[in-house]
Amino acid sequence: MFQYLFKKNIKTDSDYGKYHLTWFPLTTMLYLLYLAIMYRQVKDIDTFYAGAIGGSISILGYGIWLLRLLLNPKRLRAARLKTTDERRQLLEQEIWSHIGRFLLGIVALMVIISLEKEKITFSLLQLMALVYLIMAYYFYRLRK
Repeated sequence: MFQYLFKKNIKTDSDYGKYHLTWFPLTTMLYLLYLAIMYRQVKDIDTFYAGAIGGSISILGYGIWLLRLLLNPKRLRAARLKTTDERRQLLEQEIWSHIGRFLLGIVALMVIISLEKEKITFSLLQLMALVYLIMAYYFYRLRK
């Protein structure tokens, strides 16, 4: 089962289906773990509900997309070809390098700011907004 965790092991359409059938439960479990941690840390229940609803919509969308993909062999083949395309992999590496540079810039800026102030605090809402911006940039750049 765990041989399908990486995209490099995808050779056939059935391998691609198994790849997503491996990642979907793992993603769902990580999301539930995130909700459990967020529930214990967040003082404002409205913030928790906002994060829970936003993440649940994403997980639900991923599940519907996966179901439609697995039931249609033409879509499955097209998605596998799209995933295993080398040009797309190069673009994905470029996107992650941009995100890494951006996050490194934020860390450098925080280090400079922390020289003047002794303590820098972030709210969970700001960090969630940063994660959503990163996801939006990733999907925007990979669109076709």
